[in-house]
Amino acid sequence: MRKTLRTLLLVAAAVLLGYALSDYSDSRHAPAGDTARSTPKLPVEVAAKAQHWNWSQSTGDSSRVEIFAESFSQDASGGQIDLYGVELRIFHDAGSTYDRVVSAAATFSLTDGKLFSAGETVITLGVPSDGKAESPTVITTSAVTFYTKSNQARTEQPTAYAFDGGRGRSVGAVYESGTSVLHMKSDVYLERFAAGRGESATQIRAGELYYHEQAGRIDLRQRARVERGAQWLECDEGTVRLYAGVVRKIEASGAVGGERGEDREVRFETPRFEAHYSEKQVLERLHGYGATTFTATNKLQTLAVNGERMTLFYRPIDSGGDSELERVDVRRASRLRIEPHGAGLRRTVVSEALELRMRPGGREIERVETHEPGRIELIPAGQAGGGRRTLDAERMRIDYDRSNRMRALLATGNVRLVRGPEQEGAPALETWSGGLEAAFGPEADEMTRLRQWDGFRFVEGERRGRADEGIFDVAANALELTGKAEVADAAGRVTARRIVLDRTARRLEAETDVTSVFSGEGAEDSAEPGAGLFAEDVPVYAAAAKMLSDQENGVIEYRGRARLWQNDNRVEAERITIDRRARALTAQRQVATSLTADGAAGEAPATVTVYADDLRYDEDSRLAVFDGQVDFRRDRLRVLSDSLTAVLRADDGEAGSMERATAAGAVKIFETAAGEGRSGFGERAVYDPEAAAIVLTGRPARVVSAAGDETRGAELTYLTDGDRLRVSGQGSDRAYTYRRARK
Repeated sequence: MRKTLRTLLLVAAAVLLGYALSDYSDSRHAPAGDTARSTPKLPVEVAAKAQHWNWSQSTGDSSRVEIFAESFSQDASGGQIDLYGVELRIFHDAGSTYDRVVSAAATFSLTDGKLFSAGETVITLGVPSDGKAESPTVITTSAVTFYTKSNQARTEQPTAYAFDGGRGRSVGAVYESGTSVLHMKSDVYLERFAAGRGESATQIRAGELYYHEQAGRIDLRQRARVERGAQWLECDEGTVRLYAGVVRKIEASGAVGGERGEDREVRFETPRFEAHYSEKQVLERLHGYGATTFTATNKLQTLAVNGERMTLFYRPIDSGGDSELERVDVRRASRLRIEPHGAGLRRTVVSEALELRMRPGGREIERVETHEPGRIELIPAGQAGGGRRTLDAERMRIDYDRSNRMRALLATGNVRLVRGPEQEGAPALETWSGGLEAAFGPEADEMTRLRQWDGFRFVEGERRGRADEGIFDVAANALELTGKAEVADAAGRVTARRIVLDRTARRLEAETDVTSVFSGEGAEDSAEPGAGLFAEDVPVYAAAAKMLSDQENGVIEYRGRARLWQNDNRVEAERITIDRRARALTAQRQVATSLTADGAAGEAPATVTVYADDLRYDEDSRLAVFDGQVDFRRDRLRVLSDSLTAVLRADDGEAGSMERATAAGAVKIFETAAGEGRSGFGERAVYDPEAAAIVLTGRPARVVSAAGDETRGAELTYLTDGDRLRVSGQGSDRAYTYRRARK
């Protein structure tokens, strides 16, 4: 292209012809001799006429300018000289080559210093002086006028340019030789042919073009367009800057460009554009300033990048002198949007500073990083908000696969994630943390696993939680909390070292140092026991090694040193299960239950503790059934039996308060009074806390004192409020007392 423009400037070579003709005009006034006598008589209007004329002007030992003309004539006034068959040679490079200007006729005006060639004028650039093959760089035009006083050449006619590897044309041209500025006035077209097979030609069209030779600058005006194969660029105005004769920088305003292919279309639009090239003419980077947009569209999706300032960095291709997109930097109001054509997720990244790194080939994104606080939005295409995902963080890094789908995500600093509900009316899931990383599936652009750490918190409707770390398994729709984990809702709170929420099955699992506190019936999906064993208006606490809460069937299970308590009432066991729908509670293995039992009139309520292998409680019947090695204890009284059934008071009574208890199967009663204790044996024992009495029955029932005295009867009543024993018979049965002989 440098040679092309330089060739166009040679229209200015006509000025030298004007200087040569001026020298000749001065020489015609020399003294006349025999030569004057041999000159034929000319017409009145012609002052001089000759054939085979030449002139040269040298500088030092090298020839600078040579002019040849087949013939010339000068008018009688002496003010105009006509040349015919003109050839002008301008030598350069120490005379090894020259530029040649050929015209059939030219007229030079001595009065105003104008040189005019009306017909076709051909200028050939870089002709070898040794006569070898000529350079194919040629300019063809007509009606050329050169003003010697201002060193300006001008034509309003079409001008054609042919050069090594290209061609061009324009309508009208002006050249200022003093400033070396070429002005192509209108309809500018330049074409550089393809360098090799399979490559494309470069075409430039402009309404107007200025070439500043000394400054090494080309100005394009009146909406210019550059095309190379499927690549193109349009601008309102543009400037090409040359260094050492090669293009190194292009500036443009109102620029729009892109590339069209069979399966992909790229578009770049910016109010102000800059392109930088290497010494080998390889594109290095592009800059866009002010509301810049870069888009790439294929059959599956559209990728769009917007920002107030955008830079595209290119890397050379090893196989040739071309380059490919390597990185995109965007600043101020930066936005990346990837939108599928059809079903899928519309992905948007917003930040004040974005960096996109491209895969080899420059067609797919490899990574996106935000260098300022930013946001990611994932919105199902065609939906206003259902299933929407929004992520805010101070820094983010996104890795993509070859289809521009998200493969991995890392976010740090004040992370906030909002997962919109899949179904209308359901609550959104909102999380916070110091860090976040996510993995995406290979087929769908959807998270498969999400991990958040450093102060993880979440809110989902009335449910909220916190932990050192939170892991969300998207496929299983499960949220795992680890390290000081806590989940709470309107009904209560659960803490543990690890908590897993299965959002699909509405199931909660907690393990290691599990504690919980609940009050009232709470919401339907709460983990509150609600079996009625404890008062509804007082918090109920629980602790265990593991807890399971299934909200679908209303079952809550505590395992491993499980404990439930409310004030003085307590249930302990290896396993405690609460069935909210059945309004029942069961406890298994090493069961220990503490309940309140009313005392006799004037006595304060006492605490009753029952140990057993199993416990079953039914809220509707208010029955608590203990089985397997039952051990009933109250103050200094202890009852052993195979089973024990306790009736709790009605709802208007105190929660957990025992109304009556019945022990059955190999009943044994121990009394540990100060100084003397008694033991009772029977098949059945009924404890009435209000009467402060135990009725023992059997065949027969027996009570043995510490001294060895024994009382037998079908029914024995032991009064717990004093050292009294009442014995009664039934029917023909009689009661007997046997006293041990004393020494």
